[in-house]
Amino acid sequence: MEARPGVFLLLLVTVLQAVASKKEIICENSKTTLSCPSNKVIKIQHATYGRSDKRTCKHQHIKTTRCSTKKPLGITRKNCNGRKSCAVAANNGLYGDPCPGTYKYVTVSYSCKGTTPKCRKRCHKKAKCINGKCVCKSRYQGDGVRSCKNKRDKTPKCRKKCHKKAKCIRGKCVCKSGYRGDGIRSCTNIKVKTPKCSRKCHRKAKCIRGKCVCKSGYQGDGIRSCTNRKVKAPKCMKKCHKKAKCINGKCVCKAKYQGDGVRSCRKDNGKTPKCLRKCHKYAKCKKGKCVCKSGYRGDGIRSCTKNKDKTPKCMRKCHRKARCKNGKCICKAKYQGDGVRSCRKGKDKTPKCMRKCHKKAKCIKGKCVCKPKYQGDGVRSCRKGKGKPPKCTKKCHKKAKCIKGKCVCKSRYQGDGVRSCKKDKRKPPKCTKKCHKKAKCIKGKCVCKSRYQGDGVRSCKKDKQSGYIGCYKDDRTRILSKKVLKDKGMTVQKCQQFCGQKGFKFAGVEYGYECFCGNVLRKDRKRKESDCKTPCSGNKQQICGGTWRISIYTGKTPKCTKKCHKKAKCIKGKCVCKSRYQGDGVRSCKKGKQSGYIGCYEDDRTRILSKKVLKDKGMTVQKCQQFCGKKGFKFAGVEYGYECFCGNVLRKGRKRKESDCKTPCSGNKQQTCGGTWRISVYTAKTSKCMKKCHKKAKCIKGKCVCKAKYQGDGIKSCKKTKPTKKKSNTDQEKDENSLD
Repeated sequence: MEARPGVFLLLLVTVLQAVASKKEIICENSKTTLSCPSNKVIKIQHATYGRSDKRTCKHQHIKTTRCSTKKPLGITRKNCNGRKSCAVAANNGLYGDPCPGTYKYVTVSYSCKGTTPKCRKRCHKKAKCINGKCVCKSRYQGDGVRSCKNKRDKTPKCRKKCHKKAKCIRGKCVCKSGYRGDGIRSCTNIKVKTPKCSRKCHRKAKCIRGKCVCKSGYQGDGIRSCTNRKVKAPKCMKKCHKKAKCINGKCVCKAKYQGDGVRSCRKDNGKTPKCLRKCHKYAKCKKGKCVCKSGYRGDGIRSCTKNKDKTPKCMRKCHRKARCKNGKCICKAKYQGDGVRSCRKGKDKTPKCMRKCHKKAKCIKGKCVCKPKYQGDGVRSCRKGKGKPPKCTKKCHKKAKCIKGKCVCKSRYQGDGVRSCKKDKRKPPKCTKKCHKKAKCIKGKCVCKSRYQGDGVRSCKKDKQSGYIGCYKDDRTRILSKKVLKDKGMTVQKCQQFCGQKGFKFAGVEYGYECFCGNVLRKDRKRKESDCKTPCSGNKQQICGGTWRISIYTGKTPKCTKKCHKKAKCIKGKCVCKSRYQGDGVRSCKKGKQSGYIGCYEDDRTRILSKKVLKDKGMTVQKCQQFCGKKGFKFAGVEYGYECFCGNVLRKGRKRKESDCKTPCSGNKQQTCGGTWRISVYTAKTSKCMKKCHKKAKCIKGKCVCKAKYQGDGIKSCKKTKPTKKKSNTDQEKDENSLD
């Protein structure tokens, strides 16, 4: 039989329609949505990013038509496969730039595939989900959900004989339907109500037909005691009451009776038992016993002392490299182990915090977290809060967040935050006039680009701001992290002056109103000038960075208004005389009479002079010299403008340039008191005596003291002391004879 060509073509068309795929083209910097009918899902077949012709997505910037990358295939398959709809974007940030300078597009081909019904319950590990049902694998039998047994495996037998109303299932005795129990001793009818036990049974007992019965291998009444048969219980020292029993060496009253078990066992009338003796003032009567209140310990009758040691003690002796905290042995820092047997030195795997945490915060897993009862970011602020923020009374919409007890829609959404949060279709306001070529339209206003100034419409002239470095990327660790200034009237000049006065090299403006300072600038963080597009809050014609983008300038040090003296320097806008010179810094800088100046030295945490410390906001060189002299030290050093240090030994090899010590003294701005880790060292001034000392005396710490072998007040008299003569042996014998 010959095949007809018409029939073959018809079959081919039907097959192509069944497997037909859809094609979507997304131009650069745009998005589109792929979708399928309700009973089908998306399956991505092919996806590329580049350019293969000039007709698709026409644009003026086309350098080549032979460039493409297959990166969109993996990303779109991950985001779209198995879904009814998904969004696909085209930009260099997602897929890279295969051909720089060319306007590109994404080509996506996909098909809509029918979905198979899923199983409602989770299938057994030996089963598969086929057409919405769990079916056991080959050689296995069962419902596919609870059980899938091997056909060859034999079911285990029960070890004990089952109850007449029970069956042996998988080696266990199980009561039949309508019955309940252990399957061996009892299988009671569910419809027949079994009597409940009037009192709570012992932990080693069960309630059977209204009675507490001890488990197998245990003896007792089932309520107060169930002792092991193998273990012999201790005997009672005294004879128990007729209504009591001896349990674990103690006389205990029977059920429905109360008392000490020896003298009395009275019938319980349902009332709470009273205490036989008067309780302590810090104790309460509970169930006939005096119990101390919380925070106190004792017998409840004679004593209830305040429990000072609230922290529990460790049960075992801790390792020598461990400490006892809250009843547990914990290894010290840089050590690892159980704290009892071992604490080995190991590398601390817990990440350290990148920045210094607030004084009310702790570093936990590399993050600064505020202490309890405090709120904040843990780095800049930890303010005392009134507890947790209020929760929302109703469940918020999926496009809303709970802020201070209210449901607020996210950005670009509008609504009450509970029932609805619809997307805001309003477009941003357009500029009424055409902007300058060096300006951009931001929120309906023409704003000049960075480094340019003007109205944004007629003119955008190049800004003559000296010291502009560039636009940099910022993060939580901060590119410039030393000083921070937040001002709603922020300008570039204000930030430069602020950082210059603090003595920093660089100044950076961010997010329109934030200013950061620093001396070190990280490399490989420079970004495009177009990234910094947020106008300054104090001057809309200037650009102050953006979101995680910072515009960096050199810090402006304030200049001196008058010309400084030749022996003076301009420091933070003030003329300050050089070391060893005194004066106003403008008219005069005379050589000072500061006796005993040694030089400028480098200091560190171990301290060059570490004996005595004095901190005074009115510090001068003379004050430090007198302080150390009174204490009897040889050297005196002033540091950081208001700190004074004393000592007798001066380290060698630490001397630095005189220009390093440039911080003026807090008590006298004409004097220099070291700097940051720089100390100006002098010889200490010993305090003079008020009166003239005796010729056999010396002036020590302002007092006249007689020399060795002399006694007196040190001013009027210093007499020689007479040495005491030792008695000889013959003299001692004479004294003894005279006594006899």
